[in-house]
Amino acid sequence: MERALQVFPKDTDVQLELGTAYSQKAQVWNIRGDLREAVERYRKAVALREAILEHNPSDVLIRRSLMITYGNLGGNLGSPFYPNLGDTAGAREYYGKALAIARDLAKADRNDQLAQYDLSNALLFRSSLDLPKEEWAESLANLQEADGILQKLVAADPRSMSKLRTLATVEEYEGKRLEGLGKSGEALVISRHSLAVSEQALARAPSELGMISQALASEESVAEILAHQGDQPGALEMSRKAIARAERVTTPESERDRVTRGVAGAYQSLATVEAAFERWTEARVAAQRAVDEWRLSMAAGTRFNDSAKMARAEALLKDCDAHLR
Repeated sequence: MERALQVFPKDTDVQLELGTAYSQKAQVWNIRGDLREAVERYRKAVALREAILEHNPSDVLIRRSLMITYGNLGGNLGSPFYPNLGDTAGAREYYGKALAIARDLAKADRNDQLAQYDLSNALLFRSSLDLPKEEWAESLANLQEADGILQKLVAADPRSMSKLRTLATVEEYEGKRLEGLGKSGEALVISRHSLAVSEQALARAPSELGMISQALASEESVAEILAHQGDQPGALEMSRKAIARAERVTTPESERDRVTRGVAGAYQSLATVEAAFERWTEARVAAQRAVDEWRLSMAAGTRFNDSAKMARAEALLKDCDAHLR
């Protein structure tokens, strides 16, 4: 395709095919764990598709294709949902570009369910990044907009696992933003609903690993909000439910890292809850287990950028030791 483009430099079909080839090669590099090579291929695909769009600005298929490539590039750069390079600024830039296209396409046809679903995902990806506090209110508004879209999509297609999972994830992050903005009561309500959506999906597909991971995240959020509210029994019960869920997951060896990371996160959440009630001995046990699991994941060559999570677990362990001296 590169040779063909040299011969036919203005041929749109050749440009489109080459952009697709670069994106597919990026996916291969992602599977192989080389994120920088993947990013380089996505950048090439972006450049081609941007050039095509300049000459075909109203072509919906080209615009959607560019939106998806922006999103893939943003994911590789700094999304918490994917293995990434820790470049939050880069992720913000490309997720912002994807969101702008998604808004335009959804506005053009409000009955286009695919366009509406694309918009809900674009809102989620942009708003789930590690943003400065002054942007939390805006990201909350975006998440609430996505929640409203997804409620309608799920009502129209209640058996869609992908829509249920996206709704649960949106509400998880909605809860985080509400809690961060001091709206603990609202945060608990939406976080419990996120967990209920996850459970609804798992009732139909109990071994679906993506949904299990989402249920764990929702349980951990509920536990930590309850701890902030001073509900020790409720917080501990929810933390222990998350640990039990994480530890009973069985998967093929190819998915073992995901399970290890799930166990690490569940114990880290329990450690946070125990520390909130100054139960330092119990908190230390849980924090040590979390650190051990994060280190196990790192040693196994995880593709995820979990260094910040492990650093928080290690800091919590040190804090426990300081209180126990």
